[in-house]
Amino acid sequence: VTLKFGPVKASYNGQITFQERNAETRHMQLLGKGLDSKGKGSADMLMNGKLVEKDGGTEVTCSMEVTITGMLAQFGSRLITDVSNSVFDQFVDNFKAKLAGGEVDNTLKAGSMMGSVVKGILGKK
Repeated sequence: VTLKFGPVKASYNGQITFQERNAETRHMQLLGKGLDSKGKGSADMLMNGKLVEKDGGTEVTCSMEVTITGMLAQFGSRLITDVSNSVFDQFVDNFKAKLAGGEVDNTLKAGSMMGSVVKGILGKK
């Protein structure tokens, strides 16, 4: 994954593994670890997901904790949280498309996310 924030660009090489998959409780836990390709930071992610039958379909609930060190961490938790949420929303859209048999967009839209995030922050008083 490569993210660019103004003059700072970070590329992470990482891996996501299942820590837990329980078909009976329909719970899963994923652990992600990545290192900045320049060795200047890292990112860790712990995601918990649960499937619940609802209205003839399936509701997916997720929570995610992300820890970032290095250059990107200097941008502050508010900005990182907003960008993380945007990346997660893009993941959800791709997941829905894949389930429907559609095409998946693997392009990370961090640039356009930044504009939205900055507008959102500056627009709030």
